[in-house]
Amino acid sequence: MLYEWDERKNQRNIKKHGVSFEDASAIFEHTTLTYFDPNAGHDEDRYIAIGLSGVRMLTVVFTERGDDTVRIISARMSSPSEEKRYERGY
Repeated sequence: MLYEWDERKNQRNIKKHGVSFEDASAIFEHTTLTYFDPNAGHDEDRYIAIGLSGVRMLTVVFTERGDDTVRIISARMSSPSEEKRYERGY
C-alpha cells in the first residue's frame, strides 16, 4: 500500500492536532475500524479509520486512489467515544 498527502496540509495538521500524516499512515499496518463517511460532501468517497499508531489511538480521514494508494486528508487523536467504538468493533 502507498500513502500520499499534501505536505502543506500535513504541516497544518501537525500544528492543529499534533499528529503527522506519516504517523497516521501507521494505523493501516494493524487492525482498523474503517467506515464510510456519509457527511463528507465531496466529489470523492471518504472514509474514517480508527486504529493504533504506536501507543496512540488515531482517527484518520482518507480517500482511496486506485487499488493501492491511500490519500490521507486529516488525522487526530481519537475521542473517548471513538476509542470505545474501536474496542466494540463497530
